Amino acid sequence: MMASNKQQQTGVSLVELMVGLVVGLLVTLAVSALYVRASAMASNQSQNAEIRENARFAIGELGRVVRQAAFVGQGGGNVVTPLEMRIDPVRGEMLTVRYLSNSLKDVDGDTVATMADCAGNSVASQNVELVNTFFIDTDRGVRKLMCESSTAGTPTTTVVVADNVEALRLMAGYARTGDGCVFDRYVLPGQVPPAGPLVSLRLGLLLRSAQAVPLGDRPAVNNFALLGPEVAAGDVGAEDLAYSGAYQPEFSRQIVETTFYLRNRCEK
Repeated sequence: MMASNKQQQTGVSLVELMVGLVVGLLVTLAVSALYVRASAMASNQSQNAEIRENARFAIGELGRVVRQAAFVGQGGGNVVTPLEMRIDPVRGEMLTVRYLSNSLKDVDGDTVATMADCAGNSVASQNVELVNTFFIDTDRGVRKLMCESSTAGTPTTTVVVADNVEALRLMAGYARTGDGCVFDRYVLPGQVPPAGPLVSLRLGLLLRSAQAVPLGDRPAVNNFALLGPEVAAGDVGAEDLAYSGAYQPEFSRQIVETTFYLRNRCEK
């Protein structure tokens, strides 16, 4: 009788199996955490890019209208109040810009270009006063930069310029009296302006993201100084942004400030 040659086989013990499972779980958790963090950072960057793009569009539309303030065209005329700032008890600070319409004709006398208001309405007639009023209002629970436009004999048109714009702050710049266009100082809405000519407009916008950002990326700031910390009237706090019932800290916010030169009021 021949003896059988059996090869001894060994497996993984229960302890080794548990250790392997724990190590694999830790690696999975680490990879998952990195993925979640990377996704949050990508989302936050996307939200900030969207805010900046929205700000560029809002500033562009405001600038297009503001730079036309006091324009009178070839037909002459006069704009008594080309730019007006006021504080509405409901809408807050409001900016009204006025200018006269004008059209460009070719050699045959056909109109090839006209001026438009903030709503995009073109006016082919000469010397018709266009009135554009910018303000912040709430529409379906979202604060937006709005504009009301009107001309003589036509109904008022209200359009949305940009979504998720929460606050507008204004300052008007005046030059010295009898000293050409030498800048003197800025005044806030409601303040008595100096006797010199109005030559510039400084404005600030507070914009927020369209979507909420992750908890770890939410800013701790809930008070925003528009137009500089020295302008106390420009501060926008949580109490001003509680338009949906309470301040919403889950959104990212950015301040954008710019200055427009009123080229039709004072030549450089």
